[in-house]
Amino acid sequence: MNMIYSGEHDLQDVRKSVIFKSLFCIVACISIAIFMHNTWIKNLNLYHTILEGTCVFFALAIFVSIWYNYERNSSRNCILALGFLVIANFDIMHAIYFLQLDLDINSYFDLSTRYWIIGRLTEAIIILLCTRKFKYRLNKWKGLGISLSIVFTIYYCTINYHEYFPILLTSKGVTPVKVVSEYIIIALYCTSLYIINGKMLNENYEENKVEYNYILLALLMMIPSEICFTLYRSVEGISWTIGHMLKITSYYFLFRGIFISTITYSYEKLEIKHKQLEDAYKKIEKANMQIRQEKLIIQQQDKLAVLGQLGAGIVHETRNYLTTIKGRCQLIEAVSQAEKVKEYAKKINNDVNEVNAIISEFLFLSKPRETKLEEVSMYDIFESTKNLVETSSLVQGINVNMEISKEERYLLCDEVQIKQVILNICRNAVDAMTETLTPTLDIKTGYNEKRNEMFIRIKDNGKGMSSEDLEKVGTLFYTTKKSGTGLGLSVCYEIIKQHNGRIDIQSNLGEGTSFTIILPCIKDDEFEEVI
Repeated sequence: MNMIYSGEHDLQDVRKSVIFKSLFCIVACISIAIFMHNTWIKNLNLYHTILEGTCVFFALAIFVSIWYNYERNSSRNCILALGFLVIANFDIMHAIYFLQLDLDINSYFDLSTRYWIIGRLTEAIIILLCTRKFKYRLNKWKGLGISLSIVFTIYYCTINYHEYFPILLTSKGVTPVKVVSEYIIIALYCTSLYIINGKMLNENYEENKVEYNYILLALLMMIPSEICFTLYRSVEGISWTIGHMLKITSYYFLFRGIFISTITYSYEKLEIKHKQLEDAYKKIEKANMQIRQEKLIIQQQDKLAVLGQLGAGIVHETRNYLTTIKGRCQLIEAVSQAEKVKEYAKKINNDVNEVNAIISEFLFLSKPRETKLEEVSMYDIFESTKNLVETSSLVQGINVNMEISKEERYLLCDEVQIKQVILNICRNAVDAMTETLTPTLDIKTGYNEKRNEMFIRIKDNGKGMSSEDLEKVGTLFYTTKKSGTGLGLSVCYEIIKQHNGRIDIQSNLGEGTSFTIILPCIKDDEFEEVI
């Protein structure tokens, strides 16, 4: 119902616009006619020839604009074009005989009026025909031949058999036959107006709205024009002048409607189609690029799968050696009497534990393990990671500033995985500061009481990232490093997602990058239930 109402509302607006334009044009034509009437009477032949010549120009322009696009136009437009070629010829004959050039001394003036009536009647019939849709298309040259044959036949009959036709104009003025003829023409115009107005409600209106709107305007000019020609008794009357002005206006609207619908509108449709093709081409290119990227991802995954299998074997052997080292250290601690030796053995044992943890992270990349959620203090997590961050070879020569919150809040998380995320982001921050003169790594933890969340902010003053890079951060296999795999941050994002957290990134080129890991804390009542 809403769609129907909306459509009717739009059509009402179109009708109002057409009526307003027609009233404006009628008022303008009357004003111009009154203004130039005195001059018109003094130079009657000149002004009449100019006005009729203008009408002939518009009629021929309608014909030419369709003729050169004949095959691309509808059969209705083709009939309109051929019809206005005929009308143009009748208007030429009317203008010539009006000049009283003694072409036929006995009947020249009446012949001028006859060509006028024939032209207007032809115009009314052609417009009425064009309110219908024709399936059959008349051949271009055949149609031209028929049109010219009609012109020459009527011309021959009116010249040689004019005495058999009723008189339309005498020295006393127009005859009743001429007036009746004008009313018949008006009736045909009104019929066309009624049909066109009805077609505006038709579902095909959108396809022909430009054409229909201008034909509607032209008809609203033609009807008062013909009414003016029924009122005048002399060519010096004001109604005769107004009628000619309205006739020119109606021809102009017809020409504009045909020109826009056949030429301008066609180019607009081509532009729309071209835009649609461009969009389709871009979508295809994007789809092809995605397919290529997916193929590369699959190839990379295959390579990584093989590498993971090899790495798993290497790690297994390495762990055997680490177990031996760890056992020897424990043995030294047990049998040695020197405190210094025991201290060194204990430190070696701790380092072996750290190496073992790093190996475990590598195994996670090659084969992710099941997440084991436990209640862990965020403070304890970072305290256990702090030493590795400060002493690791990755951060040598880098100023590390830490601001650790003393807030004792608990997370339901996998401690090993959270440590992996922190270490991975710290490692990336260090790599981003390789060309920085005074590299600084700022690490801050805190608690958001309102949201009941803990955060870890890791900020560097390295090279930073562009907006394009920021959009792709965390995408599988995307990396800005020459030797990177694009797995680290992707795994980090996945881990934090599994913990119902998020990672926020802020970065500017040349200013550094800030990663904020945000994780939800256990609520106090939930923590008490767990305990």
